Amino acid sequence: MSEQTTSHIQLLDRLRSRDELVTPTLFGIVGLQLVDYSAGRANLSWTPTDHWAQDGRQSIFGGAAAVALEYAYRLAMASLLRDDEIQVAVRLETDYVRPVRLDQQYTVSGEVQERAGSTLFVSGAVTSEEDEVAVLGSGVCRAIQSRSER
Repeated sequence: MSEQTTSHIQLLDRLRSRDELVTPTLFGIVGLQLVDYSAGRANLSWTPTDHWAQDGRQSIFGGAAAVALEYAYRLAMASLLRDDEIQVAVRLETDYVRPVRLDQQYTVSGEVQERAGSTLFVSGAVTSEEDEVAVLGSGVCRAIQSRSER
């Protein structure tokens, strides 16, 4: 593991120990909890609440699942970025395989499949406790120089 990757993982450890990864950002509003991560990978726990209900149904609206996947991608990419880089989404695709049910626990996973220069190819899934895939995702992101470093 590179020194850069070790540095990013140590930062994630510090943030996680202080609960800064879950509040007050949208991360906390969506209800995601960091479970584990490694270089290029992240797994989150998610139990959607009725806040995300779709017109009184027992399932959520799809945008919440897309946001959850993007957070998993961002954490997976963080360990592969230089200190002066941030990531931006270029294209994200989400396929809804089955409904994401309210008050059921899911694992949201994100993984960097490849980094080619400044381009990162990501994939992920929202999976139930029964290992049923509810949502699949993929995308292309870019690593760009942070404004504060310009």
